[in-house]
Amino acid sequence: MRQTGYNAGTGSRSRAWLVLALVALGLVALAGWAARRGERDVAWRARVGGAVLLAPAVDATRAWLADESGQLTALSLADGAVVWRADLPRTPSAPPVVWSPHVAVGLDDGRVCAFRAADGRPAWSTPAHGSPVLGLAPVRDGLLALGEDGALRGLAADGAERFAHAVAARPTARPLATGDGLVILSADGRAQSCGPDGVQRWSTPLAATPLHWAALDGPWLRVVTPEPALVALDLATGQVVHRTALAAQASSAPVNTDGWLCLATGRRGLWGIAPSGDANWSRLAPDLLTTPLASTPGALAAVTADHTLCWWSVARGRLARRLRLPGEVTAPLTPIGGRLLVADWHGRVAAIAP
Repeated sequence: MRQTGYNAGTGSRSRAWLVLALVALGLVALAGWAARRGERDVAWRARVGGAVLLAPAVDATRAWLADESGQLTALSLADGAVVWRADLPRTPSAPPVVWSPHVAVGLDDGRVCAFRAADGRPAWSTPAHGSPVLGLAPVRDGLLALGEDGALRGLAADGAERFAHAVAARPTARPLATGDGLVILSADGRAQSCGPDGVQRWSTPLAATPLHWAALDGPWLRVVTPEPALVALDLATGQVVHRTALAAQASSAPVNTDGWLCLATGRRGLWGIAPSGDANWSRLAPDLLTTPLASTPGALAAVTADHTLCWWSVARGRLARRLRLPGEVTAPLTPIGGRLLVADWHGRVAAIAP
């Protein structure tokens, strides 16, 4: 009897081990399937010199990325191949901009360096200015460079300084390039617009505290205020044309996706505003990074704190898709021809298919 009992116990343990083995094999197969599916979502991968913290500049065929190692790299949008690399004399502080036939980048000592977009050969460099460059804006006959100290400089096609003066208050966000000037958010709660000559066109007070989030949306400037609210200004005149109350303070600039205005509120919320202007949906979401939201056809994309790229249906705010990324995304998500360009701390760059 003892022998029979021992055999029965052995059989039970064997069956248990068999079940565990089958479960393990199933998990391995599932992980492999997920990895293969994730790999199919990646159109191409590339590597640059270091962490990419700034939004890349893009045109129809290339992307230019400035990384923390002090390199500017041009990548082909077709396959991610490196077209050229150029060394920067200092750490970049402002995102690169395409300014045909050049690509220019602002540095942390106030310099602006321009390279030939085609082959990366140096074109010109301005003298050091002291304060880091916050943003660049190409205009009809030159380039506008805004410093963190509020100094606005106008540069000619050869890099010569055309003018320099201070804006009304310290800027609190990167300027928005309008094509013929720029829009600045300031510490005194104002939004202001300057033309290609650096002259202020309008200045609109919106709050008593600093402004941090805004986006261009056709003829409108959409600004998040501390109330909290989303305010629409006429880009030509600076007049307030619409104001929508928000349920919580925003943590991202608004993004227009198929006519819907979407933004992140706090660290766990998404807010969707219908084209009519009424708040239509709000959703809890996994902890979102501060990376700005990105628009894809019919969906809103963002990266969560667990390194997952998520898409939400813009009409209903439902989570539609998730894709695990290999590392922490550091640069803003950048739409490129229907794909999303992502970059991480290790200089890994990938184009993600929709």
